Amino acid sequence: IYHFSNLSIRLVNEVCPFGELNRKIALQSEPAQHLSPQTWHQMLIDSKQKETILIDCRNFYESRIGRFFAPSEEHKIQVVCPNIRKFSSLPQWFDNYIDTLELKNKRVMAYCTGGVRCERASAFLKSRGVNDIFQLEGGIHRYIEQFPNGFFRGKNYVFDGRVAMKANDDIIAKCDFCAIDFDIYRFCANNNCGILILSCNSCTEKGYNYCCYNCQSYHQSNQNKSKICDCIAHRWNFPDALDYFNSLTNKNDNKQNINNINTNTTNNNGNNEN
Repeated sequence: IYHFSNLSIRLVNEVCPFGELNRKIALQSEPAQHLSPQTWHQMLIDSKQKETILIDCRNFYESRIGRFFAPSEEHKIQVVCPNIRKFSSLPQWFDNYIDTLELKNKRVMAYCTGGVRCERASAFLKSRGVNDIFQLEGGIHRYIEQFPNGFFRGKNYVFDGRVAMKANDDIIAKCDFCAIDFDIYRFCANNNCGILILSCNSCTEKGYNYCCYNCQSYHQSNQNKSKICDCIAHRWNFPDALDYFNSLTNKNDNKQNINNINTNTTNNNGNNEN
């Protein structure tokens, strides 16, 4: 049991911001039919004859460490995890891919963390003519309570001190720097950045604690200690459009640059001591 240290109550227009225009569009349609975790589980099992699109309505850093998988290769299920940075970008993503994925001609199953975002997302899709659509009641949270070894593998990302809830022993993500299996998020060590990175213990010990070379350079420079990294200005709503991490700097060059700056820092410290 996780005990929260405090309680905060705020009055907001939306629990999960969807954008005012998109919210009005979604409100014109009813949300998708809710499926209990048991019915959802069985529908996935029975999806050998019906072409199905399984859509993750969460952000890319959530689906990166945990998501649903098809029961087997024989099942006609296409798992889709939009590479969006924030929920309000999902409507545009839908409009970009609704024809490519042929969502109007297939069965669509939508899920999110607790079922809140699916209400808006499924209603928005119905407003776009996607009628054969269902959503997971209670979201991933309720599903893994009943099926911890079901078709959701990895961790369920949550927005509190726990960061992620382990559903099973699967690790589906990899370290950003050495590519070993790893799924424990850390924040970029530049306090002005805040990007979540996956840096394994070994890489962290070697100094790979930053999302990019610029962040490390700024953070370790006395002159630029408070400077906001250039990468923050380029946080695209659709990271996949520019290959998120490689778009910050070339990944291999980034690791080499960080390695160089670590070496330089060590040398400088040695010179100072002498």
